[in-house]
Amino acid sequence: MSLYSFGLEPLSCHAWNKNRTQIAVSPNSSVVIIYEKKGNEWAKIHELTEHSGRITGTHIQ
Repeated sequence: MSLYSFGLEPLSCHAWNKNRTQIAVSPNSSVVIIYEKKGNEWAKIHELTEHSGRITGTHIQ
């Protein structure tokens, strides 16, 4: 098992892709950040900011 910190803010929701190489997280705000596993690290690949309210659920296809 590995441990990684995506920041200090609490996450209101998260979702993994099928093979767990990407994760979408929302830091209790209107933003969704998508990270991709690169070796032993997670790299931010997208930041979705089009929402006007707090994100309470998400999924990755």
